[in-house]
Amino acid sequence: MTDKPDESVEDVIEKVGRAAGRGRPDRAGPDGWSLPEFFRRPHVDVRKKSYHIGELVRFSGRAFVSVAYQALLKREPDPEGEDAYIRFLWDNPDRKAAVLAALRCSGEGEVQAVEVRGLRWQLFWTRFRRIPVLGRLPGLFGRVLDPFGTKNRIARLEDRVEDAIDETGRAMEWTAMRVQRGLDAKADASELESKAGLRDMDRYLLQVGRVLDRVTALMGNGAPGPGHWPPGGPGPDDLYAVLAEEMYVEFENAFRGPSGAVRRRMAVYLPLVREAVGRVSPGDGGAVRGCAVLDLGCGRGEFLELLSKDGIPAAGVDSNRYMAERCREAGLDVRRVDIFTFMEALPDECLAAISAFQVLEHLGIQDQIRLINQARRILAPGGLIVLETPNPLNLLAGAVDFHRDPTHLRPVHPDTLVFMARYAGFARARACFMKESGDGGVRLEDAAGREFRDLQDYIDVSRDYALIAYKGQNG
Repeated sequence: MTDKPDESVEDVIEKVGRAAGRGRPDRAGPDGWSLPEFFRRPHVDVRKKSYHIGELVRFSGRAFVSVAYQALLKREPDPEGEDAYIRFLWDNPDRKAAVLAALRCSGEGEVQAVEVRGLRWQLFWTRFRRIPVLGRLPGLFGRVLDPFGTKNRIARLEDRVEDAIDETGRAMEWTAMRVQRGLDAKADASELESKAGLRDMDRYLLQVGRVLDRVTALMGNGAPGPGHWPPGGPGPDDLYAVLAEEMYVEFENAFRGPSGAVRRRMAVYLPLVREAVGRVSPGDGGAVRGCAVLDLGCGRGEFLELLSKDGIPAAGVDSNRYMAERCREAGLDVRRVDIFTFMEALPDECLAAISAFQVLEHLGIQDQIRLINQARRILAPGGLIVLETPNPLNLLAGAVDFHRDPTHLRPVHPDTLVFMARYAGFARARACFMKESGDGGVRLEDAAGREFRDLQDYIDVSRDYALIAYKGQNG
């Protein structure tokens, strides 16, 4: 076995594309794909004025009737005539010549005067049968010679086999065309981008490449990994943790929804944060000096983008390396660190507002209480905390949607979260549902004023809710 130089994914794809493009032009099917002779569909030039009968009868069923009309009458078949001839062929599949003769002997056929070599005898019989009385004699003789119609039944079976072959051939053509289009490396770039299959493949290859790059960086060149690797380098569990982070980014993209839609929903909190930042005077920010707002578990950074566009200085933290990298690439101030490690390193009363969207449901009860207590410590007097989480009062969210994310632990009832905030010392704490407004936006609705009278109320209530709480002026 000889050694071959390493090939990149791009090299392999290029080779496949070149191989797919090799096909003999004289044997090519749709888009250059070579089809077996058995499945080639016949073709006839319907503009000619002279044919051999073999050129026409090799078609079957509806295709035969269509070709016969176009060749002999130079037009598409009318629905009534087409259906009549198809029914005739179904009972008499061996009598395609009779259909050709009938069309040729029609008024339109005589005007077009198309020559069909090999049809002379059938034309004679067609014209003979139109003679009163004498034209009925051949049919009587035929029924005497074949009283059970065996010949017709055999011909019908043969015609059904031909139809099946024709359908199979069309299926093969369609499949070959789709495969060719998927592999054609010479296609225009804009055409390639319009094909969903190729876009999906491109995204898949991109993700595979990113994962392989990460593994390579972790395994070699002395690149630092998450934390400190054990002696001998990272083990399977260590690498799995890194790949799981990569997977969760794609999971968020698939089920969290487009970033634009998420920002539109989050915008409902902007006036509250803006008011708190304008009113509260935090002290030394320590690790977030110059920032008034801290977004915990910032994910893809949608809320940080809103704050940035509104001119509110903010920072975010997230333990997922890929989420943090993506945010930093977008120009956001995001640290890749555990949220509790970061919060516990901050000085007292250093922030005007703290937010955490879709974070609480990933934490156990002890960490939920820990987060609320730390938030109260680092918020300045009058500071705001916003905690958004799935709403278990919504039947679909609590019974279905919540369990889609395998990292969710348990939902938090709005009453429970309000109680925990008040118990921790927040002076004003309330739960709010989101409600669609008439202008297509979202507004906050106090959960305490919402009545649940019947089952429909538990379906209509918003799938997420938020704790809105303020630290007292006296700490």
